[in-house]
Amino acid sequence: MGLYIRTFNRLWNIAIQRGYCPKEHHPSKYFAFKAYRRFKTKKRAVSADVIQAIAKLEYEKDTRMYRSQQLFLFSYYARGINFIDIAQLKHKINIKGNEISYTRSKNKRKYQYQMHSKALAIIEWFKSCELQSDAGYVFPILMKLHDAPKKIDARIDSGLKDLNEDLKLMAKDIKLEKDLTSYVARHSFATNLRQKNVDLNIIQEAMGHETQLQTMTYLDEIDDSVIAQSFENAL
Repeated sequence: MGLYIRTFNRLWNIAIQRGYCPKEHHPSKYFAFKAYRRFKTKKRAVSADVIQAIAKLEYEKDTRMYRSQQLFLFSYYARGINFIDIAQLKHKINIKGNEISYTRSKNKRKYQYQMHSKALAIIEWFKSCELQSDAGYVFPILMKLHDAPKKIDARIDSGLKDLNEDLKLMAKDIKLEKDLTSYVARHSFATNLRQKNVDLNIIQEAMGHETQLQTMTYLDEIDDSVIAQSFENAL
């Protein structure tokens, strides 16, 4: 936004300098241009310990709670893949062996990478799940009856609502005093890699971001205890 505003201002200044328009026509006389400030985004990440606590929760197999638990963990282990993209994954098209390939709905960027072993294990479990998609989808979210874009969108919206409802219950089960939603998986994936000192360039590539600034918006603040220990060792 700041770049566009500065460019817009500069174009008017050049036009006035070259005599294309009078000085009093400059838009700054009618609109107030303020420097763009970058506001910190709300941090949604949870620690690796919290992820492990969620993974250790015991729910009966072939229940919605168990499926929601596995979907959340799959998102985390599959590099923070969004729910809308999870819902549309198909066997043989998007999943081949230990590789996943898909086009992200949000930015239309193509992703292709080798999956984490824990993400693969979740896919294998869903193959034996009692509830199956009759339309070839990896996860039992979309069915043959969802045969039009509006039906697909409506089902994904309702599926996401169900997932977030179940995640609230999981947060209570582990006594987590923080909102737990589907977005937490993506933010936590990035933040926990950073806490393990993984290079920012690698995290950026894993998340498919064009710039490191995009990646930084996902990264939670470093725990103060880590900072304090660094100072203790350095000084």
